[in-house]
Amino acid sequence: MIFAVAFLGFAVLHSLLASRAVKSRVIKAIPVLRWYYRLLYNMLALVTLGLVWFLAPVEHQLLYRAEPPVQWLLHLIQLGALAGLWLSLRHAGSSAFLGLVQLRDARRSETNYDLDEPASAQIAISGPFRYMRHPLYVFSIILLIAHPIMTLKWALFTLCCILYFVIGSRFEERRLLARFGDSYAEYRKQVPAFIPIILHKLYSNE
Repeated sequence: MIFAVAFLGFAVLHSLLASRAVKSRVIKAIPVLRWYYRLLYNMLALVTLGLVWFLAPVEHQLLYRAEPPVQWLLHLIQLGALAGLWLSLRHAGSSAFLGLVQLRDARRSETNYDLDEPASAQIAISGPFRYMRHPLYVFSIILLIAHPIMTLKWALFTLCCILYFVIGSRFEERRLLARFGDSYAEYRKQVPAFIPIILHKLYSNE
């Protein structure tokens, strides 16, 4: 229970800081933060998630341990998920996602920004984004579920992450609609959120 509450606190803080309303107020008060907000946001997310993992107590109970060859298969699935994450980040613009482009723009005093992102940023619709709107979440879920050693803590963490990805994606899409308007609305009509579009079509035709 303590772990779930701690994760909820992380999720609420993470979502609030990602909202356009909070970003707008912060950057309006301190304009220079337009270049550093994304990097600081990512660093804070890592620190707070680490605090949840290491400080929130959960009983150390082993649920199962996969043995070879199942263990090897699960590791192979995880490697595939990592490759999917890397590919998704590339097509999402990993430098801007991590806040590195913003650091470059700070040195150039570039101010053509939409809050904490360059105004020239486009919707990611290539690569894995052609088949699902949230490949970063999907590949992260696969990576978590395919862990060959499942403890009570890892299972609870995985469940919390899945719930957060599903709920958080709704808030994320509201932000994207607010920024990109009809172009994102049209993309959302054509591409499913989590189930790859090929599987989604097969499921719909059943």
